[in-house]
Amino acid sequence: DDIIAAGRALKDEGLEFSLVFAGAGEMEGDLRALAAANPDIDIVFTGFINQAELPRLFGACDVFVLPSEAEPWGLIINEAMCAGLPIVASREIGSVADLVIAGENGALFDAGDVTGLTDALRPMVRDDGAARRMGKRSREIISGWNYDRCAAGLRAALAA
Repeated sequence: DDIIAAGRALKDEGLEFSLVFAGAGEMEGDLRALAAANPDIDIVFTGFINQAELPRLFGACDVFVLPSEAEPWGLIINEAMCAGLPIVASREIGSVADLVIAGENGALFDAGDVTGLTDALRPMVRDDGAARRMGKRSREIISGWNYDRCAAGLRAALAA
């Protein structure tokens, strides 16, 4: 619901965009009701998305947002970066410390901070060139990730 609240703030600033909610879950009914209460915001619900269909969905998007309150890693961030998307994610996601560089390939905010989320999204919604540059940087960053690097990271963590 924080994404819709941020969308409300950005829409009130006169910015044009669409929100796409991928997947299905326990909050879907509440989110659909919130979307219905904000009919001037273009909000799409895809329902369940098969893993094989994610590349096509990512190709239709300009920015990937993951506002999780607690996520041990958040592998979907790796996948969105492979698709060349800038990442807007909460700091509570395990992978952001390794994958998201604020101002380079995305932006970070504290989970539950709607103002922080709005501020993180604003530059990418205002300037699609900025979003494209950050998306390109996401692809560069993720291209250096592989099993060897992950194993080395685990070894370093265990040694520490």
